[in-house]
Amino acid sequence: MSPEAAPNNIQMPTWAHTINVSDMTAASLKIPSSPSSAPIKLKFGTLQPTFDNLWNRSNSANKEYGCIIVSKSDGVLKTRNVVVGKHAGVEHDLSHAESETYHGTFHTHPFEDGETGGAFSAGDVSFNINKGKDRIQFVQSGSDQFLLMRSQRTPTSVPFPCWKNNKMEMLKENASLGWGTVQRYISKKMANELNMAYYEGTQGIFWRVHPPISESEIQAASSKGSQAPASHSTDRPRAPHAAAAPTLVRPVPSIETQERGSIIDCMALMTGKDVGKVKRTAERVEGYDAENGLTFKQVQHTLKHLGISSSRHKQNGDWN
Repeated sequence: MSPEAAPNNIQMPTWAHTINVSDMTAASLKIPSSPSSAPIKLKFGTLQPTFDNLWNRSNSANKEYGCIIVSKSDGVLKTRNVVVGKHAGVEHDLSHAESETYHGTFHTHPFEDGETGGAFSAGDVSFNINKGKDRIQFVQSGSDQFLLMRSQRTPTSVPFPCWKNNKMEMLKENASLGWGTVQRYISKKMANELNMAYYEGTQGIFWRVHPPISESEIQAASSKGSQAPASHSTDRPRAPHAAAAPTLVRPVPSIETQERGSIIDCMALMTGKDVGKVKRTAERVEGYDAENGLTFKQVQHTLKHLGISSSRHKQNGDWN
């Protein structure tokens, strides 16, 4: 699939155009008491030129680019400390002047198997909680953008989790799903587990995807033009975006019941194979790079060599 044919372009929902909000400032980035009390729409117009610049550089180099978000006494958000990483991974420089307040990070996710639209990884979220203490964390992949906002209920530390188990389970049960679809599903699952608000957007404008937004919140924000959501009522909540979460053949096990480990460990757990055998199989996949790890396509190929065939799944509707 060529980059131009990437299927994951985010479309703003109709209601989002009816709600006018100002650019976020340091004052408006206060940590919400809970994910459901987080704003339903966010705007970061002053940061967007930098985000686009870093995405263009990331696309050309096929490497992740990142920076941090800070503010001075005037409250205006600014970017600092641009860094370049690997195809899968970037290490942020969190240093900043004493006169500046740190708010969070931004980084890119380059094309994966011809697709954009890749949201957060387990490593991104672990960094957010354990090291960065981000109020907000951004990812841009193509024109698609994603944001996580911490709440007062978010834990202050978390062991590096094997949420990739969830990703592997989805890959096993739905081998035809694209990288972007899997990443978005997992991002919402992580946000739910860790009491964070998860947003999707484009051009620096985001709407809250998790927790879902109620009709009363939309109506209240449309009439008041306010960033602050209305108090929750008994209205039935609805997802503000059209794409439904992928249906799994069987439920993904909860994070609490999963073991921690690398993507190789996850594939070993999923297939019942020895870790050494999985690693040797992965190393035989074309383009394997021990330093940068496995791409989504290479994971698919590794699983196929381990006896999990996507073609068999498509023909029989289940795994043998």
